[in-house]
Amino acid sequence: MKKLKFIIIVLLLLIVCLLAKNTQYHSQIIEKDSQIEKLKQENLKYQYQIEEMNEQWGVYSE
Repeated sequence: MKKLKFIIIVLLLLIVCLLAKNTQYHSQIIEKDSQIEKLKQENLKYQYQIEEMNEQWGVYSE
């Protein structure tokens, strides 16, 4: 009976540790998603600037 209680306690501790690790990974994923969104917005800004420069270059090259 003592062995069974010991095994149950160890398994419960393992579950708690795994849940904590899962939460940590989930937070990292959310952070990476946020970084990706910022980079997408920055990319769109630069694409717009490039399009404006191309239009100006087209006007000046005529």
